[in-house]
Amino acid sequence: MLEVRSIAKRYGDVLALTDLTVDVGERSCLVLLGRNGAGKT
Repeated sequence: MLEVRSIAKRYGDVLALTDLTVDVGERSCLVLLGRNGAGKT
């Protein structure tokens, strides 16, 4: 199981993400898709 709570991301003065919460249950699969350099890691 993966639990992520209240994540925020800022690029300089730009708040790109705020208060993200993700729950991935047991035996579930989560895929992050995006272009190279998009910040998936």
